[in-house]
Amino acid sequence: MKKLTLDFDEPNGYSAIGISSQLADYKLLFHVNRILKLQFIRVENFEISNKYFSGNFSLYIHQDQNNRLDFFLMANKSDGKVLVSEFKQLDFLFIIEGEIDPVFISNITSKLRKIPQVLFTQKIDIEGIKNYSVLSEAFEMHLDRVMEGKKMG
Repeated sequence: MKKLTLDFDEPNGYSAIGISSQLADYKLLFHVNRILKLQFIRVENFEISNKYFSGNFSLYIHQDQNNRLDFFLMANKSDGKVLVSEFKQLDFLFIIEGEIDPVFISNITSKLRKIPQVLFTQKIDIEGIKNYSVLSEAFEMHLDRVMEGKKMG
């Protein structure tokens, strides 16, 4: 009798676009909401402190229930600290959680480039980030706390 095995390899489901802009987070967010027709809300800052990362980074979330996508806009810099040191030139990380088409990412990237005072954007291979697993775990734990607070509040 043959054995049937199930493979539960979960793709991380994250895609990311880096944004370089001198706009304050709330000003950039105004343009992102308008251009992408989203409604981000501010949530508790992503605070992390370990041997790899340290800082308190602003975080905004938009949930698209219909398409099962979560969008995050997070600062990459705070008080002279950089969250993802490989991308020191980037001021913000635009992260999408969920299964998406590469064309979808390209469309978002080109729309983000049209925002006044956005200097450049670039697609980021987030799994290639040094210490990605540590950062990912801390981010997931933070999101769990934030989402639990949203349900209760």
